[in-house]
Amino acid sequence: MLCFYSETVIEILFFFLSIEIVGRAKILKILIGEIKFLGFLMYSEYCSIFISFIEFNLPS
Repeated sequence: MLCFYSETVIEILFFFLSIEIVGRAKILKILIGEIKFLGFLMYSEYCSIFISFIEFNLPS
């Protein structure tokens, strides 16, 4: 199955991940939580693994 988000969204996520600012990382965590709550990225295992990977690698 395909991930329902465009490459642009993925690039934006990696842009935030590349910035070592805790405040922005927390904003990204909130956004990821909202996306997971809405269920948009839960349609395929690939997206679920991708989101888990992002959450695991964020500074806490």
